[in-house]
Amino acid sequence: MTGRSMGDFGHFVSRSNLLAAAILTLLLVTGCVVARRRGLASAPLWQLLVLGLPLLLIVDATLFRDLALPTFSPTGVLHWSHGGWTRLSYDPWSSQVVENVALFAPAGFAWTLLRRRGLIVWIGLTGLSLLIETIQGLTGLGAPDVADLLANTAGAAVGVSLAGLVLGAVALRRGERPHLRAIAVRAALIVAAATLGFTLATHGAAARQARLEHELVRLYGSSSLEQFKHWERSDRVPQEVFGRTSVFPDGTRYGAGAVTIRYPASFFGIERCVFATWQARAFVVRRGSGRECTTFLG
Repeated sequence: MTGRSMGDFGHFVSRSNLLAAAILTLLLVTGCVVARRRGLASAPLWQLLVLGLPLLLIVDATLFRDLALPTFSPTGVLHWSHGGWTRLSYDPWSSQVVENVALFAPAGFAWTLLRRRGLIVWIGLTGLSLLIETIQGLTGLGAPDVADLLANTAGAAVGVSLAGLVLGAVALRRGERPHLRAIAVRAALIVAAATLGFTLATHGAAARQARLEHELVRLYGSSSLEQFKHWERSDRVPQEVFGRTSVFPDGTRYGAGAVTIRYPASFFGIERCVFATWQARAFVVRRGSGRECTTFLG
């Protein structure tokens, strides 16, 4: 190959993720064979591979998309992508959401079909999704996104549900009575877990807003628009406004007799912010949510 064609081939491998997939597949097959030979797993080799291949697909698609080197940042896990809830609300059938559902459905289906523990499988895949989002934030191999987390969880539920239907059909064919009560209990637990997760995330967003609001009042409660203009004239706005708070502001708007600065306070993708306004005779803090936070930035 020429230098140009070698470069094109390397770019193709990186973009298509073939190298990472090949390495992960080799590790999976080797691990399954070793586990069988050393008695670490009692399941047949084909079952181990069926259980492992969906996991390999998930890891390869979420953490090794571009073969980029990780850049570790302990605070990265706190910075979830903005607009996750908005994207789900306005475009629940977007390609990204559908792809994430399809990514986790095979694992839910295969693991439930072989292990027949649908609820445990769903909880495990939900935990795996949260772990992946955390790793993406810590390593920079992606961006934590609540839309991805919910789509992954939904995909796992779809796979588990389809496997449950197959197992139920097989039981009916054998003359056995499906455990409808157990299925209903598991479905209720899944709904309850999703509701609890949303409630906790919403509470966390409100708590973060409250802390930021208290901090801003403590720092600037006695200031006014005249003080802000003084900082501007002396070129001290970066130090006095942007550099003193625990959260870096990301938007400024000048109005008639007032200056408003937006401080982000989102939590696990739930869009929240705090508006700090310097008026002629007062400093005012107001909480914001959803679209008013994003439209402020234009």
